[in-house]
Amino acid sequence: MQYEKFDKEQLIKILYEKDKYINHLKKKNKQLKYYATMDSMTSVANRARGIKLLNKKMVSKSRRVGRGFRTKRI
Repeated sequence: MQYEKFDKEQLIKILYEKDKYINHLKKKNKQLKYYATMDSMTSVANRARGIKLLNKKMVSKSRRVGRGFRTKRI
């Protein structure tokens, strides 16, 4: 888009609309992330999210005790 041809008010309006659209997309992405990781009926983490959380905890604990830990994807 060539912004040189717009005046100040038009540019402000364009920026406002872009910000509004970006905020809408952020909200939708947050919803998608929730639906991708949680069971909508029970609000409990789904299997993939549960495994990811478990691996994260195990790696964190292994670092605290000074041992290496490797996970295997299933």
